[in-house]
Amino acid sequence: MTVRISRIRTEDELGPAAYELVDIDRYAVLLESTIGYVDVVPPLFVCYLGHPYAKAIEIAQLHDFDASVRLVQERAARARSSRTHG
Repeated sequence: MTVRISRIRTEDELGPAAYELVDIDRYAVLLESTIGYVDVVPPLFVCYLGHPYAKAIEIAQLHDFDASVRLVQERAARARSSRTHG
């Protein structure tokens, strides 16, 4: 069994985190358009990849909002990269 450990990329690597509040406890994560969501469920931030929300897939639960937004951005960038190079 191989365990793959990845790190969350920094703002310098991905660019500034873009998000907007779309509901009382939900943020949309943006690149060119909505790529995922972060739900605020204290003390956690639940990360979802995909759009619309009803079809998004939960990918992580973190304790830091900025790290949650960056993680969604990173996973979306990785998914786009694998589709264009794979």
